Amino acid sequence: PTAAHHDIVTALKGPPFPLRAPVRSLQDYLEGIRGCFRQFDRVLLSSEVFMRFVPAFKDRLALDLSRLQPLLSTADSVRVILYLRRQDQYLESFYGQEIQHDLRSSFQEFVSARMPDYFEICSELAAAFGKDRVVVRVYDKDCFTGGSLYAGFLSVLGLSPGDHFTLPESDINSSLLPDEREFKRLVNTLGLPLGDLIKFNGPLLELSAKKRMSTRYATARCALFSPAARLELLRSCAADNRRVAAQFLGRECKEKTLFAPASANGRPLPEVYPGLAAGTLAEILAYLRDSSPELVALLAAGVRRGQACGDREASEAASMLAAALVTGERLQGTEGLIFN
Repeated sequence: PTAAHHDIVTALKGPPFPLRAPVRSLQDYLEGIRGCFRQFDRVLLSSEVFMRFVPAFKDRLALDLSRLQPLLSTADSVRVILYLRRQDQYLESFYGQEIQHDLRSSFQEFVSARMPDYFEICSELAAAFGKDRVVVRVYDKDCFTGGSLYAGFLSVLGLSPGDHFTLPESDINSSLLPDEREFKRLVNTLGLPLGDLIKFNGPLLELSAKKRMSTRYATARCALFSPAARLELLRSCAADNRRVAAQFLGRECKEKTLFAPASANGRPLPEVYPGLAAGTLAEILAYLRDSSPELVALLAAGVRRGQACGDREASEAASMLAAALVTGERLQGTEGLIFN
């Protein structure tokens, strides 16, 4: 893979494979890694799926670190590089990412189920690999060595930016704006197969990208936490964050915790996302009619399925989307309504 080694880690996880099976077998991947070691003294594997093997991560797949043993046998020693993001920012970002798959729950339900315990995560990794083999870094642009994530990550590997590295010129990990994210969450409730749900991501990401270039949507990044809930969450994490800082980053001073306070930049905390208005929902449908009419047909089938399934949440989402399908048809071709 060009962006990450998800197939290797998915092969370690084993079936079932909701979207697709890895291209090669696990043994082929392991032999490929051994081949890399015959040429190089260090091999880097990168995938967010690795976190699914850490029990404290609270993943719904219920994996454990023993499943990584075949991979560990390919190397004489292993280091784990772990970037931690402030909990409120992590949960908001992770929620959006999970909605791009098949998540249908509210943000409050998601936080209750997936609230991370960073100290427990670090401790489990330390127990499995050795504390001196767990390298913890803070995901905060003000903390990156060399001023960027890329330079900071290379420094962990004992490398520096140079002619051998080409840095991306733009964001390669785009996300949905709040309205497109909530639209996708509604679609997720309809019971469509995961493969069909994923098809909505591309057009919705494109729409979000276009909105970001518009002055009308310059401040469209609304928060999911209310200001009060955000501060309360960070207060509840403060003690464990100090433990991580002291035991894994060597910050012994009690005042030095992992992250800067939410209000450290002097700006007011962002307001909470108010929800998807009926007019905006219709605009999104109008955009899909112009850019991806096949998805509108798929959505209409999903709406009929949601209306008939007997699930209250699916039925409510189907009613909203059914009304927007009608209104969106009247708005078809009115792209200027969205971007001007």
